[in-house]
Amino acid sequence: MNKERFGVFFFFFLLFFFFIEARIIILSLFPDEKFIQNIVNNRQRGKILDRNGVELAISKDFFSIYVRPKRLSEEKKYAIYNELSKTKIFSEYDLKNIFSEKEFVWLIRKGDRDKLKYVKEWIDKLKEKKILKNDELDVIIEKGRFYPYQELALLIGNVSIDNDGIAGIENSYNEFMSSGSNIQLTVDKELSTICYQELEKAIVGNLAESGSVIVIENRTMEILAMVSYPSYDPNQKVSGPHYFYFPATSYIFEPGSIMKVFSMAYAIDRGLASKGTPLLYCPGEVLVNEVSFRCFAPHGYVSPETIIQKSCNVGMIQLADKFRRDEFYNYLLNLGFGKEPALKLYGLEKGILREPTKWSVLSKYMISIGQEIGVTALQLAISSTIIARNGEYKNPVLIRNSFYDNVNNQIIKPQTANNLLEMMKKVIGEEGTALSARIEGISIAGKTGTGQIANPKGGYYKDLYNAVFVGFLPAENPRYTILVVIHKPKAGKNTGGAVAAPVFANIVRRMIINGIYIE
Repeated sequence: MNKERFGVFFFFFLLFFFFIEARIIILSLFPDEKFIQNIVNNRQRGKILDRNGVELAISKDFFSIYVRPKRLSEEKKYAIYNELSKTKIFSEYDLKNIFSEKEFVWLIRKGDRDKLKYVKEWIDKLKEKKILKNDELDVIIEKGRFYPYQELALLIGNVSIDNDGIAGIENSYNEFMSSGSNIQLTVDKELSTICYQELEKAIVGNLAESGSVIVIENRTMEILAMVSYPSYDPNQKVSGPHYFYFPATSYIFEPGSIMKVFSMAYAIDRGLASKGTPLLYCPGEVLVNEVSFRCFAPHGYVSPETIIQKSCNVGMIQLADKFRRDEFYNYLLNLGFGKEPALKLYGLEKGILREPTKWSVLSKYMISIGQEIGVTALQLAISSTIIARNGEYKNPVLIRNSFYDNVNNQIIKPQTANNLLEMMKKVIGEEGTALSARIEGISIAGKTGTGQIANPKGGYYKDLYNAVFVGFLPAENPRYTILVVIHKPKAGKNTGGAVAAPVFANIVRRMIINGIYIE
């Protein structure tokens, strides 16, 4: 290439380069209406539906209003400010932007169309009368989200101002829904509302901090309900991670005596105990390495059934003396403790299950009765289904008609699982710890837990507990697993039997009344 041709080529290259740069600067400083439409995300986001097609998250058109202060005279600025102040829709902070020297500012993003209808009509009239020029003050339509059911907000999640998922299902399946595709969940909106209402009553009545309810269909492993209280209104502007914290999947707690069921499963599977055989004596207290473990009262000679029925700490501690720590650890790991549940969902926690090399001399005893182990409500519910499913683990399902890894692993021996169900039926009896879970005409199996809350300074708080109950119904070949967790009740009652079990019973009664699934 000769010098002249190269010079011409170089000249046009520079010209093109400066044109592009100038265009970027102009659009940045003086965006026209088409450009403004392009900078907002107006993708049609897919819906989120419940198992029956009820819409849980809906795409909706919102009004956004911007102003170009540098293009406005002082007279126009005051006129706009005075008129918009009357509406009580705009914050004082946003309205002050009218008097800035900025080229472009939003006065409101994704405001309610009905509330802003008057503002749009007012702006349109000013433009018709040539009082306002195009692109000095205007309203554009942006796609956003509307959430009809606050009780499901923590599961469904939320989207950012730019319509991208930032929590819950919205975040976990953001790419899929951003393409316009719908998501259908396994959850039932009606059942979720029942669970949330009963949970709210229990938390308010017991002056508790929070709580969760999870309902799983054991045959399919579909999650029918997963709610936590308190929730929030996702249709209001929210900020901060605490709004999106979902206790059902993220709150790690010591479950207390509900762990005795899983410890007993290990003992029976390993031949350390057998159904119907009195093998231990409970005087009401036992010492391990000079640490005292107590029951509310002496139980005398106890069998595995008695340990579960009466939630006997002393009996379980004596039985745990035979546990092999590595073997016990791996058994709990296979049950799902110490690892994230096999779900694609924002905010899952794996809980706490330390490796045996980090256990103290007391650890296997503590873990056997539900201390020194941390679980989430979701973890505990999924692990409990293994007993209901004849000892078999299967991955939980949250999305209908989805392709998932259909894992089926035998974790507990079938006969052991059946024996445990028989034992757990007695928990609901006259001498059990969860008589309040009894429902006339339905056979129930269950287990209570009253987990102490660890003090960061060491030991446990004397007045803070987690009240837990898991129930199976019907007790023979259970179709449902329902878990109730109430964190830090402070109204006087604090046990799983007194606080959590009644929530279970109320939910089941309303399921029967409303004809939801019960066979």
